[in-house]
Amino acid sequence: MATVLIVDDQPDSVAGLKLQAGADEFLVRYCHEVTIDDLEDADLVLVDYRLDEWPERDNLDAIAVKPLNGLALASVLRGHVLTRRSRPTAFALHAADLSELSAGVPTDAREQIIARLHNLEWAFRKDATAAGVNRIRSLAHAVAALPEHWPLDRPEGRRPLVHRLLALDVDAPWLSAADEDVESCLPPIRDLATATHGLSFLRWIAQRILPYPTFVLGDLYLAARLGVSVDSLRAELATAGSALAASLEPVAYKGLLHDFVDRRWWRAGVNLWLWELSAGNPFDRKAVLGGLRKIAPGLVASPKDPVVALDEQYRPHRLIDAGDAIEIQLDDWPLFADRPWIEATRASCDPLAADFVVTADRALISPKE
Repeated sequence: MATVLIVDDQPDSVAGLKLQAGADEFLVRYCHEVTIDDLEDADLVLVDYRLDEWPERDNLDAIAVKPLNGLALASVLRGHVLTRRSRPTAFALHAADLSELSAGVPTDAREQIIARLHNLEWAFRKDATAAGVNRIRSLAHAVAALPEHWPLDRPEGRRPLVHRLLALDVDAPWLSAADEDVESCLPPIRDLATATHGLSFLRWIAQRILPYPTFVLGDLYLAARLGVSVDSLRAELATAGSALAASLEPVAYKGLLHDFVDRRWWRAGVNLWLWELSAGNPFDRKAVLGGLRKIAPGLVASPKDPVVALDEQYRPHRLIDAGDAIEIQLDDWPLFADRPWIEATRASCDPLAADFVVTADRALISPKE
């Protein structure tokens, strides 16, 4: 069982989190009561961002021992952990409002950017619901799953370790393709992983892989690849006894942090599945749809050449025809991920969105008067 240490200036305010999770799994401490033993026992340390009710700190004169907020306190606590513990310990913030930490970046569903900006494993919104608690628990369990010693001196041990952490079936016929896909996404599995006790690998999964279309794909990108509407795909997958769900189950991602986000699918597995489904014509739209409707007649065809368009917060939003899309470049978007798109009409009407359009496509924008 993983352990989460919650540090707060008002411990009663996070009673809901502890109630949802259980006393043995979530330990709550007032800022001034955190001990070295607490830190050494924790897999994840979750620090409240706003620390306004901390008189012991406020009564001090020396500013060097007065962390103004949870970000500063997390840095202090991490320093203690690094000098005393050989196993990984993750640090995250939680706050009712993450906008103060965003530095102007849209924060809605883009917590990974805040985490990267502030040297954290994650940044959570305060959420005492079962779903919110489960995300915290998922991150803690992922930390607990990391090895105590990353095999820097045993290169032959790294690939089996990566397979285990990603729950990649070594007997899958698409294993080699998946390995190549993973490698193309530049996993930190050598000196960086060793120096951080595997936390760099965890950050890579949480911040650079799962939020983007990489070697795993969310439902929107899967729907685009299959050429069907995302609504009909999700409805079919949610149907009891669905033949499509059973057919796709072997390519579902079940590795580290699989329950931290919505479901993901192995790209390599989907590609081989489509090859077999279409009798060797995985890019023939008619052949793919024909094969799909044999096992899921209710699927609805998507736009002719679908791509995933991002919304105003630059999150994957809906499928549009590639002819109506324009490529953009975002600072946080990994170069190894599928390209991000928005509607060309949006770029024409919104100068802020137009500024993200790649240079090669700017001639396609027709500014609206």
